Amino acid sequence: MAQVDLTVTPTLVADQVFDVLRSRILAGELAGGFPLRVRDVAAMVGTSVMPVREAIRRLEEAGLATRIPHKGAVVRKFSVSELIHVYQVRTLLEVQVARRGAGRVTDADLTKMQAACDRMLQAVAEERVSDALDEDEVIHRTLYNAGGNPFLTSVIETLWLQCRPYKVMGAAEATANDDLYLTAGNC
Repeated sequence: MAQVDLTVTPTLVADQVFDVLRSRILAGELAGGFPLRVRDVAAMVGTSVMPVREAIRRLEEAGLATRIPHKGAVVRKFSVSELIHVYQVRTLLEVQVARRGAGRVTDADLTKMQAACDRMLQAVAEERVSDALDEDEVIHRTLYNAGGNPFLTSVIETLWLQCRPYKVMGAAEATANDDLYLTAGNC
């Protein structure tokens, strides 16, 4: 008997709910510990519960929400100490993988990294923080993949997910205060 793929793809409504919730969390409008009760969120955004359940699941995957047993999901609390710990681990791993990758990077890798840098600068100029962060990750991923250890790159990508909310909040703050400065020479 053939296997049937029963994977449900996210709907447009679930994508929209996710985007609204993510934006409100990153803007600080939904504080850490705020309960994400499915029915309450559905009423808040004006939709049914199904897309809200999918959106909350995606928030958990993105590290923006956590599930508390017997209570449901809440907005994740962010702390400076957690960020420091994650960056300590990132520093240990990323310095080593960058050294390894730098010696093995190809011309094609450099071309890919330069194109990502150009796109990142454009995203910064247009204040598209998430897109700029995506391109930054393309640059680093390309360098790290050149090192030849896909498992290590995967571990680092997991740490990036832990840092992403902090980066978005920091970039939004810097943009609001006009402190964000990048030039083509910075890539």
